[in-house]
Parts: sequence; C-alpha cells; structure tokens
Amino acid sequence: MGFLHWQSFASSVRRTLRRSLYGVGAQHQNAEAERSIQTVMYMARSFMIHVALHWGEDQSDDFSLWSFAVDYEAWLYNHIPQRRSGITPIQFAWKTKSNHLDLNHAHVWGCPCYVLEAKLQENSKLPKWNRRGRMGQFLGFSKEHLSTVALVRNLHTGYVSPQYQVVFDNKFETVFSDEKTSDELDKICNELFLNSCECYAEEEYNEDGVLIYKPCPLHEVWLSELEHCDHHAELDKQRDCVTCRVKELETHEAKHHLDKTLEWE
Repeated sequence: MGFLHWQSFASSVRRTLRRSLYGVGAQHQNAEAERSIQTVMYMARSFMIHVALHWGEDQSDDFSLWSFAVDYEAWLYNHIPQRRSGITPIQFAWKTKSNHLDLNHAHVWGCPCYVLEAKLQENSKLPKWNRRGRMGQFLGFSKEHLSTVALVRNLHTGYVSPQYQVVFDNKFETVFSDEKTSDELDKICNELFLNSCECYAEEEYNEDGVLIYKPCPLHEVWLSELEHCDHHAELDKQRDCVTCRVKELETHEAKHHLDKTLEWE
C-alpha cells in the first residue's frame, strides 16, 4: 500500500469542495427567497396603510390583523403570473398548469363586506334593516376549504370565520355614509349586490325537488335577537324531525325483525 502525496491530496480536495462566502449574521443565503419575502412584507404593509387611509374605524387597521394581511399577500404572490415567464410560483412548486380563474375572486384586503344567508340570494337587494349588523371586514381566504371561501371579521366581536355568501365593497363606498342619503346608500348597496356578490355554497335539490344539501347556517354573532330566536326554533324543529325519523326507523326494524322471527318459527 502506497502513500498519497500531499499535493495530490490537496488537489483532490479542491476539486470536491467549493468555497462559499457568508455574510456576518446572515440567517439566509437564498437571494430570491429573501426578495420574495421582502415583496410580501411590503405589500402587506401597504394593505394595512390602505385600510387605515380609507376606513380607520371599527379597529379595521389594528396591528393584530397583520398576520391576515401577510397570508393574503402570500396567496396573491403565489397565484399571480410572473412578468417574464407568465407562470405562477405555485405552478413552479406543484408542476401543474392553471387557468388563473382564482384571481377573479380576489378582493381588496380589509374592505368592508356584508354577510348574507343562503336563502337571501334570490332577493334583489341587501336587507336594509340589518345592514349594519351584517357588516364585516374581508381578511383573505380560508385555509380549511378547497375553494376561495372568504374570511370575514365581525366588527362587534372580532370573531373571524369563513362565510359562504358575501357582498364586497372594494371601493369603501359604504363606510363613510353620513353625507349620503338613504336612497343613495340603497342604490350603492344594490349595485354591490349585483356586481360584487360572491356565493360559495347554495342549496341543492334533487330531481324531485327535495333538499339534499343546505349550507352551514350563520354563526350566532351575525344574528339579531329576532333571528337568534328563529334560529333556535328552527334547530328545535330539526331535532324533532330527526327524533321522529329515528323512531320510525327503529319501529320499522323491530317489525322487520319480528316478521323474520315468525317466519323461522
């Protein structure tokens, strides 16, 4: 067994190793990732400033909403095509093609919006008597749903939840409405309902007209006292129907079991 000369060893080490230069105290060395993070943070900051300039009430520009602004900007960054390639970052990551239709559901972050029930979708205008009670703030899209279901913050309680039918006021036209007359405000709301209404879930019926799917009801924080009472009455009615149906099934099964026993005897 021969000995390896130190010059040969040094040359082999130089061929296999690469010298890297690191900045003092730098935690990341990926320039593209750092630039992307900077873009997301700058845009999220602009979202907060934009809401503060156009609204600034009902804690709409509270610092606790910063994480929602970052999440929404990250969603936009991943779904907007790049200028040179025309491909979105999420397409690069998942190696898939996209028709970019999700961008049609994008709205101005932090804009005022109105939460509706599924049964109100056939109406031609917003419920005038409950406009203030159903007013919320758009904070992005829910991560628990496959589709772009909106996350809406209740202005009175701060409760954030996914909502399935929402009217968006992207231009903040209904926020400062003191100088507008009731007719002007109704006209604005009707136009918003016709042009900026997103419905993510509707009631579904089979060929016989029987209801087979019903969207989730509104959370109690969005209901008035009268609606709260009606909601509990409807729940009690549904429980009674389910109880009666269970008893009918149990009676039918008991009768069927008795008939089988008599046949064997």
